[in-house]
Amino acid sequence: QRRWFRTVRHLVGNKEHKWTDKEIIDEEGKWLYSGEFDGCIGVVIVLHLSVLSSYHWKQTDTYEQLQSTCNLVCLIIYMIEIALKIAYSGVKRYFTVSRLQQVSFLCVCVC
Repeated sequence: QRRWFRTVRHLVGNKEHKWTDKEIIDEEGKWLYSGEFDGCIGVVIVLHLSVLSSYHWKQTDTYEQLQSTCNLVCLIIYMIEIALKIAYSGVKRYFTVSRLQQVSFLCVCVC
C-alpha cells in the first residue's frame, strides 16, 4: 500500500520541470525562446497556411511552382527552428517543455 501511495504521489504530484532556462540554455540561445522569435515563426506559419489554402483546381504551372517553392522555404525555416532549439536546449528538454512543441515537430515531420 505504501508503494502504491508513492506511485500515485509521483504521478499526480509536482508537475514543475526539473530544468530551468538558466541551467540548459546559455545567453546565446535565450533568443530562441523569446516572444520576438515566436512572433516571427508565427508570421511564417500564417504565410505558409495562406499559401497552402490557395491551392485550386486548374492552376497554372507558374503558380504551382511558386506554391511549391514557398512550401519548401517554410519547411526549411521550421527545420532550422527545430534544429536550433534542440541544439541549444537538448532533446530531452525540447520534448518536455510543452505539448505544442511536440505537435509542431510531428507536423513538420509529416509535411
